[in-house]
Amino acid sequence: MKIDRQEFIDLIKQNVTGVSIDAVKPDDKLSDLGIDSLGFATLLFAIEDKLNVQIDDQYLSKLSGLSTIAELVSTFKGLGYEIEV
Repeated sequence: MKIDRQEFIDLIKQNVTGVSIDAVKPDDKLSDLGIDSLGFATLLFAIEDKLNVQIDDQYLSKLSGLSTIAELVSTFKGLGYEIEV
């Protein structure tokens, strides 16, 4: 399953309060985009819904410490899902 670039940006804009972006780069820090811990959790749930998957608890601890878009994308890629950035 795959999320294309525009779908990913739309997921961020629709699910993270106060974030209005038109583009993301892999090296963008989540905090620089205005994504706090609550926004990050909300974004994860939205990605799970879009991919129709539930992330196992063992990966949640790995995801919770992510700081960039590239790290988020890399984690999902390691689980067999692609997110274009």
